[in-house]
Formats: sequence, C-alpha cells, structure tokens
Amino acid sequence: MKKQKTIKISLSKLITKNIATRQAIDLVKREIFTLSNLRNFTIELDFTNVNFISRSFADELINLRKQMENKDAILEFVNMNNEVDNMLKIVSTQKASKKIKKIDLPVRDLEAIAYQF
Repeated sequence: MKKQKTIKISLSKLITKNIATRQAIDLVKREIFTLSNLRNFTIELDFTNVNFISRSFADELINLRKQMENKDAILEFVNMNNEVDNMLKIVSTQKASKKIKKIDLPVRDLEAIAYQF
C-alpha cells in the first residue's frame, strides 16, 4: 500500500481565528485542491489559535471530510480547543441522528375498528 503524504493547513492563517460563515469552506477547499490531487493524501486542518467555528462551518467541514474519504484521502482535525471540538461533535451527532430512518405506520380510525366488533 502506498504511503500517504501529509499536508498541513493552518486555519487561523488561511481564514481567521473566528470562523463564522459557511462560505469559509471554499477557502479550505481551494487550498486543499491547490496542494494535492487528493489521492493518497492526509490533510491536517490545524485549528491552533482558532477560537470559534460556526455550526454551518462545522457542517461543511464534516461534509468535506466525507467527500474526501470517497477519494481515498483523509481529512484530520488537529489542535482544536474545547469549543471547536464540541461544535464538531454536536454537528456530527445531529447529522448521524438525521440518518435514522423514519418508519411510516398506517393511521387507523379507532372508532371504525371498534364498530367492527
């Protein structure tokens, strides 16, 4: 198996210390695609000095991680503070719970059933 090359990207230098928009992910994607062809790469997103990420940015990061897995690349999050880590965990948990399949059960008229007896 081919060894993966690791690329480090500092989010505080690339974007800012408080990442509050969904559109910020475009800067991350542009940087990743500039530095790699995504095959057999590990991208380390370094959160050193990042104080805050919005829920929407966290959602986009998780989506990007999944897209990269489909291309045999790994997206790792490193050096996160507690707030950033918690936001990513909350969004990941919510995304996972949305995947639970809802079962549609038929609604019955109980009065109509009672009259049958």
